[in-house]
Amino acid sequence: HWAEGSGALNNGDVIDACWSRLTTNQQMWTTGSATTPSANTGPNTDVSGSGNYIYTEASRGAGSSWINTPRVFIDTSDQNPHLWFSYHMYGASITSLEVQVNDGSGWSASLLTLTGQQQTAGNLPWLRDSVDLSAYAGDTIEIRFVGQATNFTGDIAIDEVMVDEYIFP
Repeated sequence: HWAEGSGALNNGDVIDACWSRLTTNQQMWTTGSATTPSANTGPNTDVSGSGNYIYTEASRGAGSSWINTPRVFIDTSDQNPHLWFSYHMYGASITSLEVQVNDGSGWSASLLTLTGQQQTAGNLPWLRDSVDLSAYAGDTIEIRFVGQATNFTGDIAIDEVMVDEYIFP
């Protein structure tokens, strides 16, 4: 269950119980469906135009925050398993979005880092990226997204997160 909160800090939002997030930091991953509460940052809608997405609410202050996916088993029969996700990074105060993996031995170094603003307006299309997970075949993993920003115009959004096989063209 995902539900948007209210007010400038999106208080009272709900994320699915299978996911976990840092809630003690000033910044926090939260649920959105339309524009984020701050001007000049974040997407106007989710990827589909009518659903929810998750984002870092940077109005809480400078810093970083993480959100973890549910645990995922990477089957050895999967050909080229990849993490797929869409992202929207509109805001002058965005520092980075990182993707990390924990296979039970601790969080990896960043497997992917996107640095700085990637879109220049909230109405611009979401971008899609992937991370190769073949090194984790046979493992049960968690995936962590870490967003960093320096000010209130640093809302970083992700949507359509999934693990699937990569089909080469």
